[in-house]
Amino acid sequence: MLTIGIIDPFPIMRTGLSVLLNTHYEDARLFQSRSLEEFPQMQQADLPFVVILGISENAKENRLISVRKCKKAFPTAKIVVYDYDLVQEMIFSYFMVGIDGYLLKQHSEHQLITCIESIIGGKPFLSPELLDDFVQPLLLRTDSPIRKIRKLTSYEFELAVYLSQGQKNTVIAGILDCKPSSVSSIKRVIFKKLMIQSLSELRGILNLK
Repeated sequence: MLTIGIIDPFPIMRTGLSVLLNTHYEDARLFQSRSLEEFPQMQQADLPFVVILGISENAKENRLISVRKCKKAFPTAKIVVYDYDLVQEMIFSYFMVGIDGYLLKQHSEHQLITCIESIIGGKPFLSPELLDDFVQPLLLRTDSPIRKIRKLTSYEFELAVYLSQGQKNTVIAGILDCKPSSVSSIKRVIFKKLMIQSLSELRGILNLK
């Protein structure tokens, strides 16, 4: 039986998604909450196979941190980021830290079902519009920053994002549950892999526009 978790701060959005999913997956079990912290406590065997993580316009928390917390809470689940608005440089970041699907709330309902079907079939999903308008042009560029970024592990990439955002080592250490000295060590590894010497160069590489 398919189990789906819905996390979104807006009741209307959660209700609409529940109706849509119940229509397409009559036997599915749905659990919903306005936040990860308020999600029902469940046994390991009952954890959702797919979690739809809604990102709101007024999200106070860093988007990558929200994804990281979701992955920690549901380590075996497939994570779908259901975003309020398009932040192009975040798309690659989301997939690097381990999400399985990405689409915008203004996309058609059909796309969400297509996304879930793709994930159930073992394939990641990105909205066709975003794939055509953003990702494919980047991949075709010989100077694409993606070619450099792919040298990093997902852990190194996430740390690089926080560094580029100006987060202090102590803050990053708290997010990643490691020592500040470890952040400094990994920072040196990142700079070596990307062949850069400054945070400004790192920001330039991570700006995927």
